[in-house]
Amino acid sequence: MTPIDVDKVGRLLSHRLRGFDEWDSTQLGLQRALRAGVRNAEFDVRFTRDGQAVAYHNPLFRANDGAWHFVEEWELAALRTQAAFPHLATLEEMCACFAEYRSADAVLHVDIKVGGQEAVIHDTIAQFGLLPHVVIVSWLPGALVRFHALSPETRLCFSYLPLAPGFYGVAKAVCEMVDHVPRVVSRAMREFGPPFLKEASTVSFCFHDQGDPASGETGDDGAHHNLCHVVPGLVRGEMLELLRSTRGMVCVPVRLAPRSLVAGYRAQNVEVAVYAVDDMLWLERVMAAVDPDIVYVDSADVLRRAMATEMA
Repeated sequence: MTPIDVDKVGRLLSHRLRGFDEWDSTQLGLQRALRAGVRNAEFDVRFTRDGQAVAYHNPLFRANDGAWHFVEEWELAALRTQAAFPHLATLEEMCACFAEYRSADAVLHVDIKVGGQEAVIHDTIAQFGLLPHVVIVSWLPGALVRFHALSPETRLCFSYLPLAPGFYGVAKAVCEMVDHVPRVVSRAMREFGPPFLKEASTVSFCFHDQGDPASGETGDDGAHHNLCHVVPGLVRGEMLELLRSTRGMVCVPVRLAPRSLVAGYRAQNVEVAVYAVDDMLWLERVMAAVDPDIVYVDSADVLRRAMATEMA
C-alpha cells in the first residue's frame, strides 16, 4: 500500500480524541491532538441533570457502586466524584482548550447527542468565537434544523445509515419486529448485559422511505436513546437542502459507503465523512477505494504516522 497522500492528511479526524489521553474526549486529549497537528477533532455532547453540557459519548455510565446510570440523571458535581469520570470536561472547557491550541485551519466537530438544548451549545461555542471553525454533527435531524435557525452559516453534518434499496425493506421489517420486544427485556439488557448490550438497549431505528429525515420531525429529544436514522441511499428533500445550504456533509459507517455514494453526494455539493478506522492499512484502503472527504480515525498512532508522512 502507498502512504497517505499529503493532500489527504487534512481529511483525517480524531474520533473522540481516542488515543491522545487515557480517556476519550478530554481537555488533555484535545490539547495533545492539536499540538500534534490534528486538523479535525471531534467529541460528543450530552447534558447533565443540572443543565451542564459535557463531552461524553454514551448515554450510560457505571457508577462507583457498580450500577449503570444515565448521565442526564446526575448533576455535574456528582458525576465528577465517580471513577468513570476522572477528567469529565464541560463543553465550555473544551471550547476554551480548542480556542487556545487550535491552528489556523483546525476544525472542531461537535456531535449533539441530545436534542432540545441547541441554544446552550450555540451560545457556548459563540462565546469563544468558534462558530466559523465548527461543524455541528448529529444523528438527530431536529437538532440540526434548530441549530441552523440559530446560526445559518455554521456547517452541519447529518449522521445516518445509508442502505441499498434492496436491503432497506428487509432491515425495516426486522427492526419493526425488534421494536415489539417487551421493555422488560431492554431493561434486563441494560442492567445485566455486557457493555455492548447496554448500549444496544438504548438504540432506536427510524426508517425514512422518502429519504428525508428532516421532514415531519420524529421525537428526537430523548436523552435516554441513541437514534439511528435509516435511508435508502442518499438523503433527499429538506435534509439534502439543509446540508447543501451550509456546505455540509453526511457521516456514515465506512462499510456502508461505496464510492458511488461519495460521488452522488459530491454531485450535490455535499461532503461525505466515514467512521471509523483504527489501523494504517485500513485507512489506506479506504482512502484509495472510497476517497471520502473526512475519515474518522480511532487511533492517535495512525494519525501521528499519517502526519509524519506529510512532514517527510
